[in-house]
Amino acid sequence: MTDREKITTEDVSAYVDGRGSREWRTEVAAHLQSNPAASADADMYRRLNEELRELGREVLYQPVPDRLRQIVAPPAKLSRLKSWLQGGFETWSWRVVPAALSLVIGLGAGWYLRDEMIIRPSYVDSILTQSTYAFGVFTSDRDLPAQFGSENFDVFNGWASRTFGREIPPPDLSPAGYSFSGSRILPASGYTAGFYQFSRESAPDYAIYFWPVGSSDAIRDVMAIQRGDMDIRILRVGQIGFALMTQSRTDTLDDMAKLVTTFYRETLK
Repeated sequence: MTDREKITTEDVSAYVDGRGSREWRTEVAAHLQSNPAASADADMYRRLNEELRELGREVLYQPVPDRLRQIVAPPAKLSRLKSWLQGGFETWSWRVVPAALSLVIGLGAGWYLRDEMIIRPSYVDSILTQSTYAFGVFTSDRDLPAQFGSENFDVFNGWASRTFGREIPPPDLSPAGYSFSGSRILPASGYTAGFYQFSRESAPDYAIYFWPVGSSDAIRDVMAIQRGDMDIRILRVGQIGFALMTQSRTDTLDDMAKLVTTFYRETLK
């Protein structure tokens, strides 16, 4: 039997997620009944799971914002690709039979060389794709409500504690005139990320996308990157990566990056 004094918050989280043997779960359930603090933790984890199940539903059938289309696939590139395909088919259609034979040979060779032939996006490029997509969707003019506001921010803090081993508070950007608008939990490829939004009247929005960083991940102290009409600064504090983003090219982004870096270096000591 499990010693109730040794039941941890991780055990409570596992219990809420439905993990563990029947005997172990019976012991944890008894612990929750006799321990109000642990019971409150279980309620928080249940609310978090409910929030995660609802994640993304409000934007599932929304049209893709125009500025996101510009970031992911500019129309000029699509037009050139279409023209190339049409012209290529008309010019080379008489070569169908040799091409088919080449395809069969190529497939056989490709099967054996598939691992060497796969072109994988770089780590930074993958982060940029996911973070700019989130910016394009959630800071668009459709004004989607924040997933976690002040009234349920404790649920977000619970997720951050489970994911990063500690809370990750939003930075104070009031010296630049910006206020915190809300947060989101975003599923990504191989991890789950957090997303903070900031706004100021008659000024472009800012957002911070943050995620767990491994010891070998290629993130320098501060990386200045431009993608489409997005201006981005990627930085690292300990084992957490942060992407500070805005849509407009602005001279104040570097100052904002300093605010964010200083805040998290002090907060995440």
